[in-house]
Amino acid sequence: MLLSDKYAPKTLDDVVGNATSIQRLRLFGLDAQKGLVGRPLIVCGPSGVGKTCAVNALANTFGFETLELNASDYRDSETLRRTLLPAGNTNNLFKKKVLIILDEIDELSNKFDSGAERVITEMAKKSKQPVIFIANDFWDRKITFLREIAEKCEFKKLGVDEISRTLRRILSAQGEEMPDDLINEISLKSSGDLSGAINDLELMMGADPQLRENLGYRSRKVEIFGVLDKIFQTNSFATARAAAQDADVDLSMLINWIEENVPNRYATKKGRYDAMENLSSASKYLESASRTGHYDYLKYSSIFASAGVSLSGGGDFSMLKQYSFPANIRFLSHTKKSRNEMRTIISKLVYKIHAGKQNVSNTYITMFKLMIQRAGQEEGMEKVYDFFESKYSLEKGEVDAIASSKKY
Repeated sequence: MLLSDKYAPKTLDDVVGNATSIQRLRLFGLDAQKGLVGRPLIVCGPSGVGKTCAVNALANTFGFETLELNASDYRDSETLRRTLLPAGNTNNLFKKKVLIILDEIDELSNKFDSGAERVITEMAKKSKQPVIFIANDFWDRKITFLREIAEKCEFKKLGVDEISRTLRRILSAQGEEMPDDLINEISLKSSGDLSGAINDLELMMGADPQLRENLGYRSRKVEIFGVLDKIFQTNSFATARAAAQDADVDLSMLINWIEENVPNRYATKKGRYDAMENLSSASKYLESASRTGHYDYLKYSSIFASAGVSLSGGGDFSMLKQYSFPANIRFLSHTKKSRNEMRTIISKLVYKIHAGKQNVSNTYITMFKLMIQRAGQEEGMEKVYDFFESKYSLEKGEVDAIASSKKY
């Protein structure tokens, strides 16, 4: 288990710093416990200052169940409607309060479709359960609609002394020792990011003193091209792993970027082969974490994707070609509209045909495509449109979409 996970605060009393904001969370929890559910909170502040940890500690302190939506859950208004609205109006089986948490709301709101803001606003105003939004930037224009319905609870960067005391406490609990000057250097270069400081502490525990050169000032999130540069150019396990941890994309996207660019970067067949073998292991661990819920697997996935790939090239790499955007992500982006349209069509046919979605997708769509093409030639498309509208409630555009459909 990573030290940042092992020593994450269990209750509000364990949270480091931001005493005023912690008190605001405590009052919010007390009111919710009494059934006085008021306006939601927007817990905001820089990355690594403990926002999400504090919100989870709030849930533990008052015995709330949690429903947390994050990067993988923000998709469209229909998904949000099915998830959020029922959760906001029901108790769980044991009548416990359910704390609804929407994390990274400012970074992901640009992926909302046109109805998502309306669903979130409706949930926030009508919810009988406590609601907390988590954001890095309270003044981000993409979440203007939230500022009208929620109250601000701001977290600020932690001081060097607060971080140093926390690192010393972790070292003591681990039975480890470290020179004071190194602890102070980690704390100073963390730029107020406690989570990053703990990761750096774990990196340096028992490490060669020469590795201190890898303790750069933490720049919050690093753009993907800078991350790729470090992974492909370094022969240092620590530097490659730290680059992956600071990436401005999630682990799944990072793996896609690396996979796309391995052939452009490593000049030898062996380097490319070893890198792809490590990426394969990274994907397996990532899938295992998603499938089983054991998120310790993510640590191994990150190591294989970053340090594993970095150490595969043996220093034999090329910087002559530009980085390529992942082809599969570009394809999904280009076909998003078609895929969304096909999902709507399949949802209609499920109720008309009384078959499962997979069966409709794999069998009926292909059959209907052939029917439309043949009947259109023999009877004319107007009769085809009339038939599918009366029989399956499909509009003209949806019939055309089936006729031109491809497997995605």
